[in-house]
Amino acid sequence: MRRGACALAAAAAAQRALAGQVWAAAGGAAWQQPTRCSLHAGAGPGGDGPPAELFDRQRKAAQRDRAAALRCALHRPDPLLRHITERLLDRLEDCVARFPTALVLGGAGEVVAEGLAGGRAGVRRVIHMDTSPAMLALARERAAEYVARHPHSSWPETSYVLADEEHLPLAPGSVDLVVSCLGLHWVNDVPGALAQVRRALKPDGLFLGAMLGGQTLQELRISCSLAQQEREGGVSPFVSPLAQVRDAGNLLTRAALALPTVDVDTFVMRYSGAAALVSHLRLMAEGAALRVASRGALRRDTALAAAAAYQALYCDEEEAEGDHIAATYQVIFMTGWCPSSSTPRAAARGSGTVSFQEMAAALAARGATAGSAAAAAAAAPRVGDGGSSSARREPPRAAMAGSRFLAALPHRMEAVRQFTPSWFTVSMGTGSLGVTIAAFPFRFAGQQPIAWAFWWLAALQFIACSALLAGRALLFPVTLLKLFAHPNQSLFLGAIPMALSTISNGVVIFWTPHFGFSATTAAHVLFWVNLPCVLLCILLMPLTMFIIHTHESHTMSAAWLLPVVPAVVAANSAGVIASALPPEAAEAAVGLLYVGVALLGIGFLLAYQVTTIYYNRLALHCLPAREVIISSFLPVSPMAMTAWAVLNLSAAASHALVDYGRAHPAHALLDPNWLASMAPGWAAVSSALGLFLWGFSTWWLLVAVASVSTLCRTGIPFNLGWWGSVFPVGVWTGVTLHLGRVTHSSALTAIGTGAVCVHAGLWLAVATLTAHRGWTGRLFHAPCLASPDACALRSPSGEEDGVEDACSVDRHLSQAAYARPECSSDGAARGATSPAGAAA
Repeated sequence: MRRGACALAAAAAAQRALAGQVWAAAGGAAWQQPTRCSLHAGAGPGGDGPPAELFDRQRKAAQRDRAAALRCALHRPDPLLRHITERLLDRLEDCVARFPTALVLGGAGEVVAEGLAGGRAGVRRVIHMDTSPAMLALARERAAEYVARHPHSSWPETSYVLADEEHLPLAPGSVDLVVSCLGLHWVNDVPGALAQVRRALKPDGLFLGAMLGGQTLQELRISCSLAQQEREGGVSPFVSPLAQVRDAGNLLTRAALALPTVDVDTFVMRYSGAAALVSHLRLMAEGAALRVASRGALRRDTALAAAAAYQALYCDEEEAEGDHIAATYQVIFMTGWCPSSSTPRAAARGSGTVSFQEMAAALAARGATAGSAAAAAAAAPRVGDGGSSSARREPPRAAMAGSRFLAALPHRMEAVRQFTPSWFTVSMGTGSLGVTIAAFPFRFAGQQPIAWAFWWLAALQFIACSALLAGRALLFPVTLLKLFAHPNQSLFLGAIPMALSTISNGVVIFWTPHFGFSATTAAHVLFWVNLPCVLLCILLMPLTMFIIHTHESHTMSAAWLLPVVPAVVAANSAGVIASALPPEAAEAAVGLLYVGVALLGIGFLLAYQVTTIYYNRLALHCLPAREVIISSFLPVSPMAMTAWAVLNLSAAASHALVDYGRAHPAHALLDPNWLASMAPGWAAVSSALGLFLWGFSTWWLLVAVASVSTLCRTGIPFNLGWWGSVFPVGVWTGVTLHLGRVTHSSALTAIGTGAVCVHAGLWLAVATLTAHRGWTGRLFHAPCLASPDACALRSPSGEEDGVEDACSVDRHLSQAAYARPECSSDGAARGATSPAGAAA
């Protein structure tokens, strides 16, 4: 308690000291005293000199150029910019007037322009003005993408003008609407800029503005101040001055805008660390641009201390991602109208005809009447009460929209663009359930039809996923390059050959009893079709990890196994198919055996190495994050599948080599009769080896269950990674039943029987969540196309809007944040602030 009180007291003192130094460095002419600023550009605080040059406009333009380059990699707006823009433009819905010509000023201009598309508020022409040519080029690109995605929607005629908000090159009365979203807090002479906006507006024209307010990134300011005081013995003005709510109202009034309205909204975003926050601020072009002199860039040790203080003071332990930090953004929304003869005005003093006493009595009488009506309404039956009232209320529109097909996506083609290979794990898990149901030792009515149904469902899922992935490759080919470059999502490409191997196993299990050799031939063909995919996966993906991706031991997850496990799964497939081939196809069976043993050697040894590294990662860095904790089940799969492959390959070899030797004695490596006599001994050895590997996989299964149970109480966010538990549990169940059958162990059979029930329940739970969230489109999200920094956007009411599946920070941006000391003080909002040296 004493330590926490000291920390808060030091934080408050640091904030006061910081504010004082910034005020002194700015020479007293700060935004927080707008009454001292002139209404006209070019006039100083007293009207007799130029305005205080608090911000370096050229530096800000350069920062916007860099931000435009970063945003080009994104195919949708940043979630924070999108939310602020939507809140700002929502005010147009309350206006009856139409605005044919609109002026969009800087800030989130490309997002505002997209929000005005489709004839919103009657906008037919847009003048997009910015100080950055790269931002204007980005706006053109976004416009072209919007037209391509919405061929039936209209995009307003747009002119792109390179100009400064401080010197608007517009004739008086030339526009009907001016929108400035997150741009005014970087203008030196805001009263003058607003006066120019009023002159540019036609009578009854509307001004909409949004700027970051004084509470923005207060956590970051305190952390930086504490770190500077501790490491450097003082506080330097690394923070841009911020506007207060009262300042915004004064600005609108002094600009002679009628009916001024100011309201405030607060957003809380979560980041994985201070580096992610800094890189997000750079993405929004909210780096510091102060002209005031400081001590220079923040030192590296100070920056690290600031990041540590941030993590210690503001770690969001209440959320599912308990190791994430929270950052506050206060946004001030401003509305003003250009005066005209029809503008409502206050009545003259003394013209009132009703006293306050009469008003109070009338309101009291109305309140009593309204109270009686409310009581009667409360007694009436409500929706869902089972009553028969005909006046039931309609369900909320948001709830109705949320249950529509792909309602979470802006358009349905986005499901194709956002499709990821992780969807193939659904087919893997479904196919494994069909196999385990078919192997259930206690027969029951409808067992085989149920197993058939699951296999068919897995096949249909594989076909649908293949079609969506092919559609993404054809319609959005550039996104595939980003998929390969993503260090996590690219690993799921290994799920494609694993799903196809599971389907080929099902062909042998379900089709062979009905179609005989034809079914086995079909499975044989599927194996050879799948083999190139397996080889590409086990060769290309590790090379990609070695050359292109950037990995660290503390961020490692068991998903590293996904590129190498396909070899083990294909080896098991080879054993299953070879066992089903007739004696006349002994040569083909022997070929499958050779390939299967080679694949098993590659896959098992690589998987064992990766598993060893994963064990080391768990010992040194504790459990993975909640988002990927389900991946703890993945080490179960290669060990259990290796045991299964050993059993199947040995069973196939016991007759395939004998049949091949008798059919081709000249090419036989060993005497077929001797091989036939050694079959029982070889079966015993393979059973012992399978039991050995089964024990290893069982240990990993228990570790996975314990790891997930540890984090269950704080909540594990659902994503497609949950299917990473269904397939490993199915593989472990299948090999347990197989071992119980070949060893005649009732204990293993009983364990396998219970595991089948657990496997079915797990599949049902995960499939239900997947079906619901997949239907609404919430699971269609490709992290390689998402905003690199913002993990989730939280509104004041606590509702989240943002990435649900993967909220990871782009590693290259994060590392760049620690490699550019010249961009020392990345500030935001009237400079949103960031630790200069978090970039040192």
